[in-house]
Amino acid sequence: MEEQRRYIRWKVPAKIYEDWDISTKVNYRIEESNMKGEALCKDIATTGMRLCLNKRLLMGTALALKIDLPDYPRPLFAQGEIVWHREVEEGKEYFEAGVCFTKIKDSDKQRIYNFVFDWGQDELVNLWWQGFESIKDREELKNRF
Repeated sequence: MEEQRRYIRWKVPAKIYEDWDISTKVNYRIEESNMKGEALCKDIATTGMRLCLNKRLLMGTALALKIDLPDYPRPLFAQGEIVWHREVEEGKEYFEAGVCFTKIKDSDKQRIYNFVFDWGQDELVNLWWQGFESIKDREELKNRF
């Protein structure tokens, strides 16, 4: 699938023990039917996120969202719309969907930004140095500056 995002999204790890990662839980409610469900957030930005779910949600579906960020005592709340969806594995009930936030408080955007900064530093470093084949190449470049 061709990348169409204007803003970078960050993977959402939640460290429980030293080497264990889990994904962030999201509760959702489909606004027109009040049907509820639970999903996992796989990546997030201040503008949206990617969900993994066991139900197919069609494009244009409006959602009310409760997002539990690791190490944050309170969940954040937003409204969003499904902008893409796909079946991950044919014949299994496993889907991914992209959600664009349609309503989210500025304070919750700041919480997402802080979360990304706290948890995403390693990923940022990897993206920064992407394309350099070895640590030696990285060190050479660092020494030039």
